[in-house]
Amino acid sequence: MLYDYFIINQISLVNNELSSILEGIDWPLNNEISTDSLSVLQDRLNEIKSIVDNLESHIKNDNQNLKLFKIDYNNHIQNIVLDLTNMANQLNSPIEQNIFDIIIKYITVLCYYSLLNKLLIVLPRDYDDQSYYTTIKLSNLNKFIYLIQTSVSKLFKLCKNNLNQAGFTHLININYNSKFFTKFTLWKPEMMKLFMIQNRQFIGIPKDFIKLNPFKIIKFFIWQQPLHLINNELSSIIDSNSLQLYNQTKKLGYLISLINKGSIDLNRFKSKQLTPNDMMVQNIIHFYQKKDIIPYKKLNFITRYWPIFVTSMIWGPEVIRYCWESRFDLKCFIQKNVIDLINSLIHNWIWLPFKRILATIRHDKSTMIAMVSENTLQSEQDSLIRMIIKFLIDNGVILTEDPSKADTDISNIIINNKAVDNIVKQIEMGQMDQFMTVYENQLSHPVKSIFTGELIRSILIQIQKMKVDGSIAMNGIDKMLKSQELLFGMIALSPSFLLIYSIGSMVNSLIKWGNVWSHEKALRMKIKDSLNNVERLLNYNYITREDSGNETDNYDDSYYFNLGLLVMEISNLYRLGYELLPKKLRLQWRKDILELINNDFTNEMKLNTINRIYHYYGRLF
Repeated sequence: MLYDYFIINQISLVNNELSSILEGIDWPLNNEISTDSLSVLQDRLNEIKSIVDNLESHIKNDNQNLKLFKIDYNNHIQNIVLDLTNMANQLNSPIEQNIFDIIIKYITVLCYYSLLNKLLIVLPRDYDDQSYYTTIKLSNLNKFIYLIQTSVSKLFKLCKNNLNQAGFTHLININYNSKFFTKFTLWKPEMMKLFMIQNRQFIGIPKDFIKLNPFKIIKFFIWQQPLHLINNELSSIIDSNSLQLYNQTKKLGYLISLINKGSIDLNRFKSKQLTPNDMMVQNIIHFYQKKDIIPYKKLNFITRYWPIFVTSMIWGPEVIRYCWESRFDLKCFIQKNVIDLINSLIHNWIWLPFKRILATIRHDKSTMIAMVSENTLQSEQDSLIRMIIKFLIDNGVILTEDPSKADTDISNIIINNKAVDNIVKQIEMGQMDQFMTVYENQLSHPVKSIFTGELIRSILIQIQKMKVDGSIAMNGIDKMLKSQELLFGMIALSPSFLLIYSIGSMVNSLIKWGNVWSHEKALRMKIKDSLNNVERLLNYNYITREDSGNETDNYDDSYYFNLGLLVMEISNLYRLGYELLPKKLRLQWRKDILELINNDFTNEMKLNTINRIYHYYGRLF
């Protein structure tokens, strides 16, 4: 806990005082000292010292532990106090009185530890319970759900109270001669809660009640009046909780003020009429055994979910019978829509894309993306060159030694003739000037060119040119696809990455929080709210109020309430950060939080610490 260092300091002071007392004893003891009483004091001192040592070991070994050290007040502490009370007037020597005082101081430290940490643990939960009822009050739908949830318990409580008041203490032994029907006045308080009377009028009921539309009357009794009752009940619960929270927060502020003064004095929790610490321990036992501080907690699990349980009991058997009769259809449905879907999902969206990515990284040519084969473009381009060269030779544009051998030696002509070589390079660059000149001349005599077949031959050559251009374009697309093949594989694998990440997050949340849906978002929001509250309370500037030397009880209640509220928010902030932050940052987180409760720090220094928390942990919040 946050203030465990103060408990350690107080224990050390008492230990030093005990050591000084023991060192100052002159041995052998005088005959005036009763060995029986001294033996009892020694035994009680050993018992209380053992508990204190265990507490000190718990604090030192588990410095970041959020669990409260359990102290058995009912048996050990109460028995020790009872023995001290019985022998308080039988102390005849300074040694006995000193040991007696040491035991009382140890008990005071233990009571202070339990009371302070109990408040620090329970108060944030109780404020959450208060906000629970406030949230219900702000929504009519939540009020209606609350009415349904609490209807059974309200009816049971109403019947039980009236049966007990009417003499029906045991349903088995009903006394029919009792004046149950004459005690109808017992129901009046419960019935009068249905209406509020002001200025001799029923609030919520119009004056011309008979002239109302029947639908409005039904709406009034079914919707408006129940919501009015729930609103009054919630207001009463919130007011009662607010009073208790104010008192307990003020008590926490008083305990913190003792820490700021550096001393423990629990005068508010012990009676002056009784011997030392008797009433204080009784109050601590009563408070320590209470699970709750405020009278109204959140509705329990059964009260919240009994409508679902009842609905399940009513319709559950019918649903089970229907499922059993349709078990074969359900089996086929699950096989087709669940098992086969999962198999296809894993195979098509995880395994195959991952396999393609590995093949791309290995540069496996068998799996490379290709829209055209590697040799298609070259063969089509060579064919186009031969067709154009032959066409130009036949039309006398290119002269050869023996035109009759042009059909068989076209490849040799292309290789050996330098003029042809230049034309070939132009064709590879997409230029066909000589061919287009011949083609234009043919268009001057289209009929003659068609009969001779030259124009058709020119058109077929241009078709071949279009095929080559298409192959060049497809080859460019192939190169682009191959260069981006890894990116396409990653895009194809991204749905599987998202699926694996979602499943992993759910499993991690199930292991860490015990729930499939993570509470990290809610924790982050609570941490932000706590930081906002701490910063606002620090701006009130009450914690830097100078101590003029007066008693702590002279401060007003608002001072203790604000001080307790600040420390409660800081403790809640520490607990939330402890749950959210990784283990490697918990020690640093504790150091930062301890600066917020350091009494030597000014408000400005603490606000600077808040800013540092925002900067350092902001990415995690």
